[in-house]
Amino acid sequence: MTLKKIIAGATAIAALAVLAPMTAQADENTPAATETTNSQVTNQQSVPVVYHMNGGSINGVSGDGTVQVPAGQTILDKLPTAVDLQRDGYKFAGWTYTDGTPVQSGDVAKLGKDYYEVQAQWTSLTPEQPTATYNIIVSTNGGTVQNGENAGQTGDLQYQVKEGTNLLSVLPKLKRDGFVFVAWHYADNAGTQVGAQDTVKGNVTVYATWNLDKVDPGMQVTTHTVVVRTNGGTVQDGEAKGQNGDVSITVGDGDNLLSVLPSLKRDGFVQRGWYYGWDENDNQSYGTSTKVGESDTVTKDLVVRALWDVADPDSGMNVKTYDVTVKTKGGVIDGGEFDGQSGDVKFTAAENDTLLDKLPKLKRDGYTFRGWHYEDVAAHGTNTTVKATDTVTGDVTVIALWDVADPDSGMNVKTYDVTVKTKGGVIDGGEFDGQSGDVKFTAAENDTLLDKLPKLKRDGYTFRGWHYEDVAAHGTNTTVKATDTVTGDVTVIALWDVADPDPDMNVEQFTVVYNTNGGNINGEVGDFSVQVAKGDTILDKLPTTDEIVRDGYKLSGWQYAETGTDKDGSAVKATDTATGNVYKIVAQWTKVAAKGDQSKTDAAAKADAKKNDGAILGETGSAIAGVAVFALVALAGAAAVMLLRKRA
Repeated sequence: MTLKKIIAGATAIAALAVLAPMTAQADENTPAATETTNSQVTNQQSVPVVYHMNGGSINGVSGDGTVQVPAGQTILDKLPTAVDLQRDGYKFAGWTYTDGTPVQSGDVAKLGKDYYEVQAQWTSLTPEQPTATYNIIVSTNGGTVQNGENAGQTGDLQYQVKEGTNLLSVLPKLKRDGFVFVAWHYADNAGTQVGAQDTVKGNVTVYATWNLDKVDPGMQVTTHTVVVRTNGGTVQDGEAKGQNGDVSITVGDGDNLLSVLPSLKRDGFVQRGWYYGWDENDNQSYGTSTKVGESDTVTKDLVVRALWDVADPDSGMNVKTYDVTVKTKGGVIDGGEFDGQSGDVKFTAAENDTLLDKLPKLKRDGYTFRGWHYEDVAAHGTNTTVKATDTVTGDVTVIALWDVADPDSGMNVKTYDVTVKTKGGVIDGGEFDGQSGDVKFTAAENDTLLDKLPKLKRDGYTFRGWHYEDVAAHGTNTTVKATDTVTGDVTVIALWDVADPDPDMNVEQFTVVYNTNGGNINGEVGDFSVQVAKGDTILDKLPTTDEIVRDGYKLSGWQYAETGTDKDGSAVKATDTATGNVYKIVAQWTKVAAKGDQSKTDAAAKADAKKNDGAILGETGSAIAGVAVFALVALAGAAAVMLLRKRA
């Protein structure tokens, strides 16, 4: 071997040693041509799929899960199957994406997708259609109930009855002195008679129809309704004895009108007479009201009104009178012509009368009366108190003010703030009469909470009940119960149901059942139902994103499920209208995951891996370079020895 050959070989070995780290570094950035092991598959080559079991479980564990699906592989192959998933009373029906589209067997994971989200769908093994309940308003028209829980009551009554119940079977038996019951009708003194086969299909009002008992049997009798406006007077005789306000009486055609009108009494006044011509708004429809004559008979439905004159303490003088409106603000009038009434009442007082002398006495459980105040702040300034010297100089409105009473004088009584959220309702009566929105008042410790809450009304809705706002403190059952007492500051909210827009059932109504699917409505979860008129848009009746919420998610839409039709699994569209009962519709949610945080985590992991690989390669490269130098020196030495031997 020549010296040149030896040196050339050593140089080649050294060159290979120096180039090895560079080759390893290049391999890191080049796709491997050989087979890749499982440990070499990175997050760049798979996509996470988040799945929601939607009430189901795997080996008793429920909730959400995540699987990694390699890019290009089918998603369904990695998701739990019907064998893995269980749900009592249901059969697994497949997976859908959040937009309601079914996951198909050919769907594959694609690179560039942050994540997929799917929802388990179920079919009920024993589907049950919920039975709707409706309100039946019964107008007794002067009759008294003889049976059931409302025995002894008169006026308008309300019953809750399940759909499909025979209507006549739930109506009460009535009795009315001097009258014979004729039938139930869908309109007052008119309309269609309630038939023997009629069933409950929606909210409805029925009216009792009567004939005078004195009429000979077998004769066709025409009757008329006379509305009597007492105008501050109190009825002194007959079946309406003790009543004031408006009273309706039924009389036979041709009866003498004055003979059927009741006797009235009003303290401090003398009845002028009965007059025609007043409409429902207390306007004189005939221009000048006409006095009822002694020979007038009843030939049609009528409204008559009592007119009064202030009892003149000094006969011969003309006395000017004004209207005094009293707002009791939760108090009840104790004595006088308005005894037992609450809310607003109006009466007439003579000019220059002392105002306080004309105002009624009030009582209110748990409160002490602070005094009377003028409502018109602009006219009376900051001091609105009605003083002992104030007289009546014009029409005026006064309000009662109250303080929480001390149940045990001398002791410190603890009080708490009660905040009421009417949720669209208007307060009907009491100190906040006519107000809506949020109101706050003070209640004593251990007071019964329901007793302190106001009455509400809301057009187009029926009141469901009061509920606590603080779900965390009260759990899933937030209903304010009859036994609940005030033990601290508390906030309650009113819940409402959409009322039947057509109580006379002229438009067919359908029941739509929807499920919150993990979301909540004012703290309540699960199935709800809503009445939708035939042809109405379904989405318009479902809760909005402001009404239904779910922590960590946003509402992405609604989806048909368990209807037993080809709509199952498809989204509820804006054009879908009610054509029948729907069971049911399920809320769909999109997880608002912190995708930015996940990306940062993946990027950091990759950076660390790259840094570690570089460090290892750097160390390896240094070692190889050292070996190369050693090899070069060794070969050079060997070449020198061989040369010397040759020369020797």
